[in-house]
Amino acid sequence: MSRRTGLRQLITAMVIFGTIGILTRYIPYSSAVIAFGRGILGALALGLLLAWQRPHPRSNPHWFCLCFIFF
Repeated sequence: MSRRTGLRQLITAMVIFGTIGILTRYIPYSSAVIAFGRGILGALALGLLLAWQRPHPRSNPHWFCLCFIFF
C-alpha cells in the first residue's frame, strides 16, 4: 500500500466518524435505532467485501454464509 492510499483511507475514516455527531443530531430517531441501522449497513458492506475478495468465498459457500450471518 502506498503512502497516498493509506492517507486517503485515514482521511475517509476520519470523515466518516467525525460526521456521526452531526448526523445524529438531525435524525429524529433514538441512538439505538441509528446504531442498529449503522450495524446493518456495515454488515452488508463487509458481506459484499467478503464476496468480492480473492480467493473467492463462493468456492466454499458454507463459510461465506456463516461469515455473513456473523456480521
